[in-house]
Amino acid sequence: MQVHARRVCWRTVAGLSTRTHDPVGTFSSGMRQRVRYACALLPAPPLLVLDEPTATLDADGAALVDAVRAWQRERGGLLVVATNDPAEALWGDLAVRIDGRD
Repeated sequence: MQVHARRVCWRTVAGLSTRTHDPVGTFSSGMRQRVRYACALLPAPPLLVLDEPTATLDADGAALVDAVRAWQRERGGLLVVATNDPAEALWGDLAVRIDGRD
């Protein structure tokens, strides 16, 4: 069951079905970011922490992040996002701004 879940996650969440036998080291930075999402989502965590979630991703990758965000919300999970992107800052029900200036 776990192996099947990994394959489904790889294909549907990461969107890398044509690269399942390629070493991850040969992937672009955006593709590696997708693999990180797949690994993070596989256990369906109650808390998902994303740091600059759309960094290095193309438009398709950003759409994947949006789907991840929606999925986490639908299942009642908690999402914490650290970002400098004003659009990403609007994703949550609560925003905390940390300004490092004195």
